[in-house]
Amino acid sequence: GTQMLPGYADDLDWWKPLQRTGIRNDYNLSARGGGKKSSYYMSVGYLKEEGYTKQSGLERFTGNMKIDVTPTKWLKTGFSMNGANYTSDKMSNDSNISFVNPFYFARNVAPIYPVHLHDPKTGEYVLDAEGKKIFDDGVVGELSRPQNNSRHIVWETELNNDRTYRNVLNTNAYVDISFLNDFMFTVRGNINNRNAQRQTYNSALVGDGKGSNGRMSETDERHRDYTFQQLLTWKRTFNGLHHVDVLLGHENYSFMHQYTYTYKTDQKFANLMQLINFNVMTQLYGYRNTNKTEGYLSRVGYNYDNKYFLEGSFRRDGSSRFYKENRWGNFWSVGGSWIVSRERFMANAPWVDYLKFRTAYGQVGMDDSAGFYAWMALYYAGSNGGDGALYKSQNEAKDVNWEKSGSFSVALESRLFRRANLTVEYYDKESIDLLFNVFMPSSFGAVVNGGSTGAATSTTSGNRPSVLKNFGTMSNRGLEVGLFVDVVQTKDFTWNVGTNFNLLKNKIIALPDEFKGEGYISGQFKYIEGQSRFEYWLYQFVGIDKSSGRSLYLLDDVLFYIPVDGYTGTGAKREDEKRTAMVAANYTIIDGEAYVYNTTYGKRDWSGRALPTVFGSFTTSLTYKGLQLSGLFTYALGGKTYDQSYINLLSMSANPSAMHVDALKSWTPEQAGTGIDPTGWPVLNTSLNGFNNAGMTTRCLVSGDYLTIKNVTLSYIVPQKPLEKIGLKEAVISLSAENLAIFTKLQGMDPQQSWGGLSDNFFHPARVVSMGLNVKF
Repeated sequence: GTQMLPGYADDLDWWKPLQRTGIRNDYNLSARGGGKKSSYYMSVGYLKEEGYTKQSGLERFTGNMKIDVTPTKWLKTGFSMNGANYTSDKMSNDSNISFVNPFYFARNVAPIYPVHLHDPKTGEYVLDAEGKKIFDDGVVGELSRPQNNSRHIVWETELNNDRTYRNVLNTNAYVDISFLNDFMFTVRGNINNRNAQRQTYNSALVGDGKGSNGRMSETDERHRDYTFQQLLTWKRTFNGLHHVDVLLGHENYSFMHQYTYTYKTDQKFANLMQLINFNVMTQLYGYRNTNKTEGYLSRVGYNYDNKYFLEGSFRRDGSSRFYKENRWGNFWSVGGSWIVSRERFMANAPWVDYLKFRTAYGQVGMDDSAGFYAWMALYYAGSNGGDGALYKSQNEAKDVNWEKSGSFSVALESRLFRRANLTVEYYDKESIDLLFNVFMPSSFGAVVNGGSTGAATSTTSGNRPSVLKNFGTMSNRGLEVGLFVDVVQTKDFTWNVGTNFNLLKNKIIALPDEFKGEGYISGQFKYIEGQSRFEYWLYQFVGIDKSSGRSLYLLDDVLFYIPVDGYTGTGAKREDEKRTAMVAANYTIIDGEAYVYNTTYGKRDWSGRALPTVFGSFTTSLTYKGLQLSGLFTYALGGKTYDQSYINLLSMSANPSAMHVDALKSWTPEQAGTGIDPTGWPVLNTSLNGFNNAGMTTRCLVSGDYLTIKNVTLSYIVPQKPLEKIGLKEAVISLSAENLAIFTKLQGMDPQQSWGGLSDNFFHPARVVSMGLNVKF
């Protein structure tokens, strides 16, 4: 018989006041020109986009210029510069369960708590002296809110700020010198500068800044990297049939990152985001990281009559991230192709317009996983009893070196019947000598995790230290097929359809000795040789006990046994028993088999993969004279998604919170019976919730299949004659929509969020509807 007072009814949706229909403006202007000995190109652009949540958006200015000059036939030089200025705002941090994450807060707050203050007797809004509504922070007397007390995502979004300013400037220059007919010497240089400043502000009225009378942080980062190359090439054609080109080169790369963080509290004036406005210095911190690499490279290519092609390359690279004795790595590749359609015997197959066979294998080196100072013993600066102190943060690892990625592929490319393009490719990409933190004996030396050194710090297991080592190999094998067909081809009308799909298998080839036997458990996954990196390792949910409505899980009979005489099922007592006896309250026996109520005693097992069996896209395009309609759709089939949000919304605590409508299917005493219901929904019970709705179980897994309408575009090319009257060469009018819809197992779930198969409280791709005009003078 409980009823909602009329004044509250329209004030219980916490998501509505956070969202908006954002406006996107994108303008670009470009020009090009030149003469016999020079050419130029320049462009400017402006983008302003509002996010679909308030306090989120981007404003960007861009500029680009490029100049090429050929003063003589043997000399060519050029220079290019592009820059951008960004200002971006966001309203949530990276945590999926943070109070300032709008998706988490609005999704989980109970729909009985209003956004604003109301008169509890009449339900009418309580207004301030200016007649405006007052936000309800949940701490007012009889109106106190047990859930998210003193927090208010709408109010905090209105008061707080998280803004980043970023400037990017990239410059390139080159000189080509031709000599002795077949030789060219090239010098290239690139400098990239990126500066960013992030400012965050938390109001003193509510939320994180309330206890400190307002707070502000400022993070300043400066990046600079440059690349300098010297390349010598030789090209020659013999007898009009043999084509040879050779490349020798050298390059340097340098990277620098400067970081400064300032955090102050106790504001003088509200909403003033300047450090001088805050009285108390809480933290001031900074560091600088550098990295350098040097490489020698070479390539040899040969083709006969533009029919048979062979190419090989070799390069040797050194990185400052590794110890001097292991700093250099050798990497190579070899590949070949055959244009079969140029052979004489293909004259008997006129339906084949083009046919090419290609294959290649190559290795490249990667050092970014190593941390800037991977081989060094590192210390971070702290304090101990008020005095300065240094704490060891990383053990020495002089034997680590480059991670390598080896890639093999074989493919057929073809065009058939003058209307179909078909590509079939098999590939095998291996990640070799992956870097792991391997646990060592305690005598190796303790490591403390703390401070921010900018390096890859080691982790510990209990008191066991770890050290960085090259261990582990992982393979990604797959088959990719692409087919694009001009179904209809007439003078005024064409219809094109296309599809591509990818069959991918991931497999761990090798792991450190530490993990070879039992593997390594990381969250919902287990890494073990022979299995996929994305294979779920979860507690096995079998259903609910019909007699009580409690969730049941398989028993871990490796660690536990059932101390019941005469029991012969899983976990039966042995003569020489060394396992732990189960307490009767934690299990039940149904039809001669024991099941546990608590995952602490449950069995984890392989439960399917996050990676889909097949994924890809399909397209269609219809053109009639100057009118074109096209669409892009993406899909994935066969994978599973671990939907943490779904389980959270099925859970129940002593304090009210939002619940998924599926909770209405929960077991009730009227449904009591015997046996197991494998598709049942556990009883709603606050004291049993942690057992019934436990995480890391197969109950969290749902189908990760999805289909998206990624893009639909309608465009029209204006006829030439009316354009000539106003001095235009071309004009195209377009209307497009991106991310129109996604179809999944559960509404609100997005399997695209992560390759790791996790769907949680994060941004989803925005639906964007755009109208465009592109003109050429």
